[in-house]
Amino acid sequence: MKTRSEIENIANELLCQTVGFRCPVQVEAAAEQLGLRVESAALGDDVSGVLVLHGANATIGYNEDHHKVRQRFSIAHELGHYYLHAKEAHKSGLFIDRVRQTEFRRDASSSTGQRAQEVEANRFAAALLMPERLVRDAVAEYGSHIDEGDEDVLAELAARFEVSTQAMSVRLAALGLFDS
Repeated sequence: MKTRSEIENIANELLCQTVGFRCPVQVEAAAEQLGLRVESAALGDDVSGVLVLHGANATIGYNEDHHKVRQRFSIAHELGHYYLHAKEAHKSGLFIDRVRQTEFRRDASSSTGQRAQEVEANRFAAALLMPERLVRDAVAEYGSHIDEGDEDVLAELAARFEVSTQAMSVRLAALGLFDS
């Protein structure tokens, strides 16, 4: 399993190679610049995204019925699977990401590498959509840290980065940017 720092570095490298450090990150354009196809699809209620690999070709599908911020996170998450788990393999395969997959309960897949891959892909998506330096710059406009209960600031930051308030909250916590 890759460390948070390694994942941050890989996401930053991808941004440097593609769309740069601008807010909001143009995640679909980044994927396309890397040669991946990105398509909306009717995936049903419980599937948020898929990564389909066929040799050196890859397609990211995202749920056309989900909210835009969820679609962006799904694309970034699938990019994470591609970059962290599939890019070098160049083999056929399929990653299906279900909406409820973020639940961390013990089940049959817990002992496999699948759960670790999902955690890594989520960390990658967060690092890609909310690059640390851009988040720190945005938070600095409100002071060195923000109050975890300040819903207005959280909503403003989430809107600026075009992510959900939940994703922004998790990112701020991971970066230690909430007041203790």
